[in-house]
This record gives sequence, structure tokens and C-alpha cells, in this order.
Amino acid sequence: MARPPTPLVKGWADKSDTTRLWNDFTRQRRRRLHALEMLWDWREEATRTWIAQIVGVSRRQLSRWIQAFNEGGLDGLMFPQRDRPGRKHKINSADFQEKVIPLAKQLAVGKVRLNVAELQRELASQHQIKISAGTLTSYLRRIEFIHERPRTPKINRSWSKPWPQEYGNSLEEFLQRQTRAGSVDPGS
Repeated sequence: MARPPTPLVKGWADKSDTTRLWNDFTRQRRRRLHALEMLWDWREEATRTWIAQIVGVSRRQLSRWIQAFNEGGLDGLMFPQRDRPGRKHKINSADFQEKVIPLAKQLAVGKVRLNVAELQRELASQHQIKISAGTLTSYLRRIEFIHERPRTPKINRSWSKPWPQEYGNSLEEFLQRQTRAGSVDPGS
């Protein structure tokens, strides 16, 4: 027999709070707000399975979101605290705010793009903080200090012949066009 669904606790927030916060989050985080609003709007009319399908998550994930909201309100829903096993952070948030960001701002003055490897070397020499360039880059992207490089547009590769497309589908077609234009002498 299935367990009854976890009830949504009232009092943490309401729909006006989720509407106000909508633009502050990424599209993936907005799904949580959307699910919460749907739970408030269609409490009796819709099943949680249907709401999970609409939002694009499993019913179990929706239950986890409800539990997170019940335990910590909107902060608990949007910023869940996870005690994951594995490697701990290489730098705590205080050191990041006090040491990394000022040094990054100092190194970025007058440059188009921050050199993360240079920042990494300076952190190691000045503050004895050893952190990989990839981790440093992801931390700086997270606070939007550096941005993704714009991707180069993909080239249309629909032409599969070994000669340039302006020559046409065959050498014969190309020569006929050139003859009509008067640039090739047909008698030669």
C-alpha cells in the first residue's frame, strides 16, 4: 500500500513570494517554484503524479521538493543543504570572498579576460591556497565573475561534394554556365 502524500505546510510562503522570486533563479530552479505554485493552485483537482509530469520530474523528486519546502520554506526548496560524501570544498566561502575575489579583481584590471592560471599561481604564493584552475573557473562562473566564451557558429556542412559549391553539381554543369556567361571558349 502506498504512503499518503506529504501535505504542503502553510505559513512558509505563498504564491506572491514565488512570483516575486521568479526572475532571480535559473530555468531549472524555476521548475521548483512552478511545481509549488501548481500544488497551491490545484490542490484538490490534480494529482501529484500529474503535476510531476507537467513539471518534468519524477513523483519521488516532487515529494523531495515538498519535504524540503516543509522543512525550510523557500530557502529550503531553492537551496537544499546536501551532506554528500566525498571530497570537501577546497576553499571555504569566507576565504573565497576575502582572498580570491579581491585578487581576481586586482588581476583583471585593464584586461579583456582574466587569466585563471595566473590567479591560481598568485593564490598559491600569497595565501597558500592550492586549488585547480577548473575548480577556480567554476567558482568564478558561479558568481558570474567570468562568463562562458561565446560559441562559434556551426558551419553548414550540407554540401558533400569534393569541390566548391559554386561549381555546381558536376564539372559539365559548371562549364555550361561558364560558356553561357562567355568566360570559357567552347572550342579550346
